[in-house]
Amino acid sequence: MNAKSKQTLLAIILILLGVVLRLLELIPNFSPVTAIALLGGAYSLDKRWSIIIPVAS
Repeated sequence: MNAKSKQTLLAIILILLGVVLRLLELIPNFSPVTAIALLGGAYSLDKRWSIIIPVAS
Protein backbone atom coordinates (compact mmCIF):
# COMPACT_ATOMS: atom_id res chain seq x y z
CA MET A 1 0.00 0.00 0.00
CA ASN A 2 1.37 3.36 -0.93
CA ALA A 3 0.96 6.57 1.06
CA LYS A 4 -1.94 7.93 -1.00
CA SER A 5 -4.04 4.79 -0.66
CA LYS A 6 -3.39 4.69 3.10
CA GLN A 7 -4.41 8.32 3.35
CA THR A 8 -7.59 7.71 1.37
CA LEU A 9 -8.49 4.69 3.48
CA LEU A 10 -7.91 6.65 6.69
CA ALA A 11 -10.08 9.50 5.40
CA ILE A 12 -12.92 7.14 4.52
CA ILE A 13 -12.74 5.40 7.89
CA LEU A 14 -12.75 8.71 9.79
CA ILE A 15 -15.69 10.05 7.80
CA LEU A 16 -17.72 6.87 8.31
CA LEU A 17 -16.87 6.81 12.00
CA GLY A 18 -18.03 10.40 12.38
CA VAL A 19 -21.29 9.71 10.58
CA VAL A 20 -22.02 6.59 12.65
CA LEU A 21 -21.27 8.36 15.94
CA ARG A 22 -23.45 11.26 14.89
CA LEU A 23 -26.39 8.96 14.09
CA LEU A 24 -26.12 6.93 17.30
CA GLU A 25 -26.49 9.98 19.56
CA LEU A 26 -25.36 7.95 22.54
CA ILE A 27 -22.58 10.39 23.31
CA PRO A 28 -22.35 14.11 22.68
CA ASN A 29 -21.46 14.92 19.09
CA PHE A 30 -18.82 17.54 19.82
CA SER A 31 -16.04 15.20 20.95
CA PRO A 32 -15.98 12.74 18.02
CA VAL A 33 -16.20 15.45 15.37
CA THR A 34 -13.47 17.48 17.06
CA ALA A 35 -11.22 14.43 17.29
CA ILE A 36 -11.83 13.59 13.64
CA ALA A 37 -11.02 17.17 12.63
CA LEU A 38 -7.77 17.14 14.60
CA LEU A 39 -6.65 13.71 13.42
CA GLY A 40 -7.73 14.39 9.86
CA GLY A 41 -5.58 17.47 9.73
CA ALA A 42 -2.66 15.88 11.53
CA TYR A 43 -2.44 12.69 9.44
CA SER A 44 -3.26 14.26 6.11
CA LEU A 45 -0.50 14.59 3.54
CA ASP A 46 -2.63 16.80 1.34
CA LYS A 47 -4.25 20.00 2.59
CA ARG A 48 -7.48 19.22 0.72
CA TRP A 49 -8.07 16.13 2.87
CA SER A 50 -7.53 18.10 6.08
CA ILE A 51 -10.53 20.23 5.12
CA ILE A 52 -12.68 17.52 3.51
CA ILE A 53 -12.54 15.07 6.41
CA PRO A 54 -14.18 17.22 9.13
CA VAL A 55 -16.65 18.82 6.71
CA ALA A 56 -17.77 15.47 5.30
CA SER A 57 -18.28 13.94 8.73
